[in-house]
Amino acid sequence: MCRICEEFETIAERALREVATTEELIDMIDYIEEARTNGMRKLNQRVIVSEHCNVYWSAFARTTVS
Repeated sequence: MCRICEEFETIAERALREVATTEELIDMIDYIEEARTNGMRKLNQRVIVSEHCNVYWSAFARTTVS
């Protein structure tokens, strides 16, 4: 889960970075659009999978510890 958080933080840090040129601004707009659409969708799916794994392992641990 930590890696997922790091990726969210990377997106936030890059989106908040100040730009100095028009080229950097265009690159940032492209990056933010990609992060907003595909990047966030993929990260959200990974969060869901991670949550399902945590639920599974929690249930498994409860049934094996007797």
